[in-house]
Amino acid sequence: MRRILAAAAAVGAMLLASLAVAGDALDDLRSADPSARARGRAALEAEAGEVLLLRALEAPEGPVREAGASVVEAAPLRATPRVREALRTLLRDGRADRAPRAAAARALGAAKDAGSAADIREALGDFPAEAALALASLGDASAIPDLRRVREADGDAVCPEVGYALAALGDPSGEDLLLARLGGTDPAAASAALLLLRRLTGRDLGPSVPLWTDAVRLRRLGAALGDRDWEASERALSSVLERGPAAGADLLAVFRDGGAPREGRAKAALGLGLLRTEEAGPALLEASKPGQDPYLRVYAVEALGRIAWAPAAAALARMLVDDEDMEVAKSFYDSQVPFVEIQGTTIRALLAMGADGALGAAVDQVSKGRVGVLPTALVSDFKVRVLYEALAILRDYGGPGAKDVFGFQPEAPEGERAAAGGHAAAWWRGRPRDLAVPDRARWSDPLFTAAVAREIRILGAYKFLEMDRSRRALILLGRPAVPALCAALSADAASDPSGQTRIGAAQVLASIGRPEAVPAVRGALARAESGPLRSHLLLALAALGPPGGIPEAVRMLGAPAADERAAAVEALALSPTAGAGPPLAEALRRAGEDPPLRIAAAGALLGLRDASAVEVLLGYLGDPDVILRRRAWEVLDRWVEGMGPFDPAEGTGVDVVRSRWEAGKASPRFRERSVPGR
Repeated sequence: MRRILAAAAAVGAMLLASLAVAGDALDDLRSADPSARARGRAALEAEAGEVLLLRALEAPEGPVREAGASVVEAAPLRATPRVREALRTLLRDGRADRAPRAAAARALGAAKDAGSAADIREALGDFPAEAALALASLGDASAIPDLRRVREADGDAVCPEVGYALAALGDPSGEDLLLARLGGTDPAAASAALLLLRRLTGRDLGPSVPLWTDAVRLRRLGAALGDRDWEASERALSSVLERGPAAGADLLAVFRDGGAPREGRAKAALGLGLLRTEEAGPALLEASKPGQDPYLRVYAVEALGRIAWAPAAAALARMLVDDEDMEVAKSFYDSQVPFVEIQGTTIRALLAMGADGALGAAVDQVSKGRVGVLPTALVSDFKVRVLYEALAILRDYGGPGAKDVFGFQPEAPEGERAAAGGHAAAWWRGRPRDLAVPDRARWSDPLFTAAVAREIRILGAYKFLEMDRSRRALILLGRPAVPALCAALSADAASDPSGQTRIGAAQVLASIGRPEAVPAVRGALARAESGPLRSHLLLALAALGPPGGIPEAVRMLGAPAADERAAAVEALALSPTAGAGPPLAEALRRAGEDPPLRIAAAGALLGLRDASAVEVLLGYLGDPDVILRRRAWEVLDRWVEGMGPFDPAEGTGVDVVRSRWEAGKASPRFRERSVPGR
């Protein structure tokens, strides 16, 4: 019991001390001494609770109550329920001075106290400026009729704050009122109007009425474009587009205005794309980057595609391979997380420009990364909407070969989707030449050239993550990147001592698969100063499938270095070459216990219609190593018809394959030679 009594006494002492301090602070606020008043306000601001603040708001003296309200205005989080009620009581107190009541209105507005809206509207007749600002802070559009009545009653003398509140709540007449006060003869009203225009727009145009008039016009355009009524928004956009290219500057100004409605900025981006306003390129590209508003990103990327602004292409390709783009991850799996289709929009934008390699990204989406353009982290079980968009892209840009989208159905069972995705990947690896990709961008733009050159420099930088991203981005650009990549192959040992830039450029060219790259790769191979460089360049040349094959590989079969001989075998497996039979047979014999090399040599011989290689490959179909089984089967299935079915994963079907070969080896059915593929 003694402990309880002691604790109660301590609490009582603390309360008395608090009241004493409160009394001291309130006395300071009542003082005529400015330093004492400052000390009292500091005590109010420093208080952790609400006791002193409530006592100030309930004090009989106007200056004390005003001080309490102003503290809440500066720190709205202090507006606890009891403090809000005290502020409302002060606001309703008609006997109180004007200043504390006006301060209470401002504090309630800062605290977003919707329950006080009616009381603040009622106070418009007593202190219109402060009440109008409070209503603007509340965002209560139902106050517009009351504000209009004040404007009509006060006429030319109406305070600028009423105009600000009207404008902030969506009534354009408020902007006219502010402009009128800015250009009026009352210096105080003009100064207030200027401050309120800055607050309304977030811009500082000085006291110039013409500049502010134009800014208000653009603000209204943004509001019209962002109208929640879709038909009204469409009418606003149509009206702007009727002005033709001259409207581009206005739309760009709206798009750049971070204070404009989000929907209005999106509609402005749409208009910029439809008008093909190239000057908007930098702003649109900035808004399209990861981390920006996802909703605006889609509109910005789409606009860049419509404009076909070449300098954006490399950056867009980079975005497609950015595995840190959090918006893409939201499009995986069947979750409830909202997302925007940024991947599909970016693919479309690149294809609309003429970057044909971007079609590989759509193939990766439906085939779960079998093409290998998108990083593994960006290929998964996409939501159905993503897959439907990928199919639409393939239909729109894939030409005749992709019109049936390989029978892919997003809702089909996993096995059926995997088979259809495999067909799509095989089609893409075969380098279709009848794509429906228009060539609209001005690829000679120095900014595009510089962007591609930057990606090529990264290929030789030994920063492996960045090298991989640059490699993928350049492949996604496709044909437009070929000239710069070919030029990179002209480097020598002095400018590219490691050879890594030339290797990277050649590998990208091999993946793009344009025949015009053959002379550049062949020339670089002839000048190559090291074995590793020669090996990589040879494989790139083989992947391009030059007419007449690659005699360079036949010669390299006799190289002293084992790595070069292995590269030659791999190259001849990719690109069958006349006269390679005897040296390949010798290479097969010498391969000994090197299974991957033996499989490659057998594949090269099959490409030359040498049926003796089949026995080598049949032997590896039963190997315990699944990788060897898969490699051997891929080679057999590529060159010889009617050998399946065979499941490399399980190793089942070896006897069927062998029996079919025995039955038909007298007249084997070799497949037609095809382009080696991506």
